[in-house]
Amino acid sequence: MKKKILYFIICLLFLLNCVSASSEQLWRFITGGRIRSYPAIAQDGTVYLLSDDRFLYSLTAKGEQKWRFFLEERLGDCFTIGQDSTLYIGYKSGELFALHGYGKKIWGFNTGQTIMYSPVQRRDGTLLLVTEEGTLFAISHTGILKWKYELDSAPSSSPVLDTDGTLYVPLKEGSLLALESWGEKKWQIPVTGAPTTPAIAQDGTIYIGTDKGLFYAISPLPKIRWTISGSSSFLSGVIGEDNTIYTPTRNGIVYAILPNGEIKWTVPLKGSIPGTCAVGENGTVYAGTNASIVYGIDPLGRIQWEIPIKGEITNIVLSPLKILYVGSSDWTLYAFEAEKPAKSPWPLYLHDARHSGRSARYYAFSTIESHYKDNFDFMYLKTLIQSGDPELIEEALNEIEDRINKNEVKASRQYIFYLLEKIAGFGITEDDFYTNYPFRGYSQLREKACVLYTEVGGLEASLLLLRVFKNEKDIRMRSVAMHCLGLLKSDPDGSISNMIAAALQTDAVVNSSSVSFAAQAVSTLKSIAEYQGALTRDGLRALLTIARGKYGAEAKTKAWEVLNILGKK
Repeated sequence: MKKKILYFIICLLFLLNCVSASSEQLWRFITGGRIRSYPAIAQDGTVYLLSDDRFLYSLTAKGEQKWRFFLEERLGDCFTIGQDSTLYIGYKSGELFALHGYGKKIWGFNTGQTIMYSPVQRRDGTLLLVTEEGTLFAISHTGILKWKYELDSAPSSSPVLDTDGTLYVPLKEGSLLALESWGEKKWQIPVTGAPTTPAIAQDGTIYIGTDKGLFYAISPLPKIRWTISGSSSFLSGVIGEDNTIYTPTRNGIVYAILPNGEIKWTVPLKGSIPGTCAVGENGTVYAGTNASIVYGIDPLGRIQWEIPIKGEITNIVLSPLKILYVGSSDWTLYAFEAEKPAKSPWPLYLHDARHSGRSARYYAFSTIESHYKDNFDFMYLKTLIQSGDPELIEEALNEIEDRINKNEVKASRQYIFYLLEKIAGFGITEDDFYTNYPFRGYSQLREKACVLYTEVGGLEASLLLLRVFKNEKDIRMRSVAMHCLGLLKSDPDGSISNMIAAALQTDAVVNSSSVSFAAQAVSTLKSIAEYQGALTRDGLRALLTIARGKYGAEAKTKAWEVLNILGKK
């Protein structure tokens, strides 16, 4: 009898646990129109929401409005948060524009074509955007066209980016196109139907569904590994921590598929499914239907709970703060208690809550030295740079500069970036003490290398430049790093402005070097202020320190010019 009572209590506790995991509603936020596309979540938990009332809303994780931005034209589903926290939104009429996290437009780029899908962003900040007319645009993080590529047909969904730089573009004609990071075709493989946005597994396998009811696993060789047939269109898939693929069909069936192509289970839901599922860290699969029901499905394929809401569900997103966001046609964004996204290769639509579309999988790549040891060009440039002869080193830098100017840094970008880092970061990066590069402190060659490093690396160069600025003892070299950071213009978290302010506060002696440093500080802060429209509190304090005249009349005048610019913003 006692065993039966104990068994009953255990079962009851299990059921109560399931109920407690049923995603209690935390809050809801009502807009003036249908929730348009997947909400995007910034690293600090801020929720960005597009509504058919033509406003972009910025909300706290508690559902409180921070600001809203009026959208002048009609939208597609082009909406993402960049790695520097900049918002990128596309109008159907063809303009892609950048918005700062506090609601001010930074720049706009007019493609002259129809924008429907979200861009993806490379590590250097380059945005890769496809249009309905079939053009792929590569646009810098500052809104400048770098290059474009004409596709064979219109895209059918958003492209995604693999860790090795390969861009996968689904095409309406019925194929998946793979491009090199510089816009050169690698391969193209036909499929039956128009593909959905791909998901990328840990081993590089690409998973796509099509509107003809087929789901594909394609190796990056490329080769079709397996195919599954369904009773309706397959939508984009997500991947759990055990590498199970979860993908819904339009008619309301969620599939769980093992990496070998075996169907683990299927779960029919009430109503059709408008978009991709999400998978949590405990294996819960979240899905919503147009029957106004949110579902939680456990890893065994059992429906744990279902929650009715008002209106048809348009999309769902899982936040790292353990919140499930559900958009609805009743003009409302709902927030429910949930799990964090799974620590898997692809847990959400477009990979993450920012909609980056970029894989973070581990890529088994040997060191640059071993990978390119048989590459003549790499060995040629390396020999010149390691020679220790200033003339030969300058020859290598001039060669690299010429390639940059002619847009010829393509397949060589990876090792050129590496070689420039050796000069720019000498004495800063961990292995520099074991090299023969004669670049400790300041030199004109190192200054040139830093500038070239910034041009090749874009936003990817910022981490090393910050380290040089913080750790380099030679104030002239710190000024060079500050100049290069100013070329990038982006300072979303204020780290550059704050480091400049801290450096000025510790500068007790005014001499020619510190005067030059202060002048460069003003130039860098001006670049950031003009681009972003604002500076951090510490950035303003830095300008005020210089504006008091401590570093001479010229720096003082320039500081006041920047303060006046900010006053007009």
